[in-house]
Amino acid sequence: MRPSEASKAGIHYVACNNGRIPNEGEADLAFKSKEGHEHRWTFQVAEVNKVLAAVSDLVDTKHRVIFDQDERTGADISFIVDKTTGKATKMRRERKVWVVDAWIDEDDAGNSPASFARPE
Repeated sequence: MRPSEASKAGIHYVACNNGRIPNEGEADLAFKSKEGHEHRWTFQVAEVNKVLAAVSDLVDTKHRVIFDQDERTGADISFIVDKTTGKATKMRRERKVWVVDAWIDEDDAGNSPASFARPE
């Protein structure tokens, strides 16, 4: 984890109970998608329960994000395209949240879940 522009500026997020959650910095997460594509995305670190990706950051880093549903079947057909490589990564909808299935190579010490975790 390293300081980010947001953490240096004292940026915080607002929880649903109006509680303030400080931005603690940022970290890069290298992972492989279900399609086998390798990704390295930068996430802001905060005391939350899930890793969340901001569509605005994906767009700013040359990705196209499509949220869509098959008109005939109603099946979710959402995906993210890396405009630099043309590779598409599917998202799946779990209730009201879109999920990217990601696998992390635990042998790579710099990208293990422990190194991505917020320091205690």
